[in-house]
Amino acid sequence: MANENAPTQLRHGIPIRNIRQFTIDHLWLLLPILCQIIFGFRKQLNLLDFWWHLRIGDLILETGTLPRIDEFSFPAAGAAFVLQNWLAEVLYSLVYQLGGFEALIFFNTLILTAAVVLVYSLCLETTGRIRPAALSIVVTLIVLPAFSSVRPQVFSFFFFALFLWILAKWLRGNDRYLWLLPVAMLLWVNLHGAFVLGLGLIFLFLASETVRRVLLGNRSDTQGYAQIRKLSVVFSLTSLASLANPEFYRVYEYVLSVARDPGSQKYVTEWQTPAITRIDGISCFFLPLALGLLVLLYTRHKLTLTELSLFFGFAVFGLMSLRNGIWFALVAPTVVAVAIIRLPRPKLGGTLLQFITRDRSSTRKPSGQKPLLNLIMALLMLAVLVINSPWLYPRIYGIPLWDAATPTQAMDFIDEHDLEGNIFHPQAYGDFLIWRLWPQQRSFIDGRVHIFGEDHVEDYLMTFVDTCWEERLARHSIRYLFLSKSENAKELSQQLVEKAMVSPNWRQIYEDELSIIFEKVGE
Repeated sequence: MANENAPTQLRHGIPIRNIRQFTIDHLWLLLPILCQIIFGFRKQLNLLDFWWHLRIGDLILETGTLPRIDEFSFPAAGAAFVLQNWLAEVLYSLVYQLGGFEALIFFNTLILTAAVVLVYSLCLETTGRIRPAALSIVVTLIVLPAFSSVRPQVFSFFFFALFLWILAKWLRGNDRYLWLLPVAMLLWVNLHGAFVLGLGLIFLFLASETVRRVLLGNRSDTQGYAQIRKLSVVFSLTSLASLANPEFYRVYEYVLSVARDPGSQKYVTEWQTPAITRIDGISCFFLPLALGLLVLLYTRHKLTLTELSLFFGFAVFGLMSLRNGIWFALVAPTVVAVAIIRLPRPKLGGTLLQFITRDRSSTRKPSGQKPLLNLIMALLMLAVLVINSPWLYPRIYGIPLWDAATPTQAMDFIDEHDLEGNIFHPQAYGDFLIWRLWPQQRSFIDGRVHIFGEDHVEDYLMTFVDTCWEERLARHSIRYLFLSKSENAKELSQQLVEKAMVSPNWRQIYEDELSIIFEKVGE
């Protein structure tokens, strides 16, 4: 995070007036952004937590109203349904109508990249050096791919980074962007429930700087008092702006109910605490945390109270659930960046550290630089980016834009044969079923775990393993079993497939490499 003693601009001669000024540092500057764009382009459309958003966006545009009760599943039919992220769904529908799935992936990548650019720019401004900034943003690039699926949460990454950027500017004495915070909140509160983190960021800066400047600082610092008062006013206006949503103040009740939902907490991995024994726990939280702590442990930079609050506050938040690791990954680089350039240079490894943190203040062609080669490398990087765009890589590599486990052929079979009656299916199929077959068919369970309740989620899971599985299905008047054969769900579904195969009450009516469908005999 920026502080009073940090440099205010890059010292690398970034402007390029001719090819001879294109240095390797320009490649360092571009590399994190290009990597992020490629990661975003290659992120396929997930089975869970995307397709139902797209379908509801279509519905909102068609009807001009927001659904207030659940019409998309049969177990929760008629239950109150709060559509807090309605604006994200409308945007997804509009983008899809304009350019299809390719445009959706491009749009999603644009939002993710904008978030990275905001954080990266803070690192560059804080350090005044490209290489330490590029190194610090690696923390974000490690974590972000795991959370970069097309889903409303992505909008929160951008707005969180925007709030962080504006508040960091305020910390440096530049408060002209503060008034953007209430305006941004008007959008954020209708895009995703993590809007509350924006208010949390403002409060954290406000509380930390109040303590540092007012309670522990110079009591006669009138400028410091004025800055605190201005941020207090902006915090109040931003809080008021959060009420500009269809639910008014009840949006906070909804966000709290989702965060505390027992079914999600107990059965959904991303809501559970990160485990150091799992790959996702290591990559999404513990590895970035360890890298950050290692730098802070050895740096000669003395962290400010605000920097300490940001780093360790969001580290604790990240420990609460796996999905919170992304917020730490967005905050940590802004704190770690300036600490990197203040690392001591030991004899062992000093050359590497000097290479990373060195600074060229001259715009002359450095000794040993090869600007033409650097430009060729940049063009190659750009070519790789283009090849991996969503318009080209599916055709080049024969890979679909959606998850390979998406049961497109089976859904076509259900639609073409006009199958009627309740279907039992894996949760992963529920969202795609809503997009592809609703209103002719409704889901048994989908990504909206919080609307079903813990009992239904447990009943769903027990159906796969219970010896009385047919009785459980009968309670929901299930006519069809639509089961997955993909590796991710094979272990769970295989047990039910084997039982249906030998049961006289079910007959197989469809099978492909991904799915198998059974119909109840006599129905």
